[in-house]
Amino acid sequence: MSEIVLTGHFWTRGEAGRRAGMSHHELIVHRGVLRLGGHWLDEVYCAFQFNDNGLREDVTAVVEVLDSHFDPATIIDWLVRPHPSLATLSPLHWLDGGRSLDTVLRAARELVKNPPPA
Repeated sequence: MSEIVLTGHFWTRGEAGRRAGMSHHELIVHRGVLRLGGHWLDEVYCAFQFNDNGLREDVTAVVEVLDSHFDPATIIDWLVRPHPSLATLSPLHWLDGGRSLDTVLRAARELVKNPPPA
């Protein structure tokens, strides 16, 4: 992927934990949760991965396919960029529209098999 651009709403660990109904520790160790942080950025969680019931199972399933192959920023970028196999919708918009999770999972597995050049 070319330049990564991160947009959207982000929550603190406390906000994300309350929304997910998880302790701070559970949130940190959960494999399907996207979080960013580092020396230059306090830890934040993408708001799009939560709904009124906690963690979105569809987004979590996609993250679990990608997380051992790509860093969180790359996964977030992939989720929000238009994708040719999804009628040029982003994977997130595809899922938000109630479309098939299996289609997004296939696209994610294809990304794992054929990652973009570095």
